[in-house]
Amino acid sequence: MPFSKYSKKQKKLARVAPPRDKITGADFKAMKKKKKKKKK
Repeated sequence: MPFSKYSKKQKKLARVAPPRDKITGADFKAMKKKKKKKKK
């Protein structure tokens, strides 16, 4: 799917790791590494 058709959340995910205009396994790997902030 072209980058322009991604939703806001999909675009945010695509920008996590190169290539910045596609959602790849690298994006998911980088997100997994990032620690989540817990709400109190």
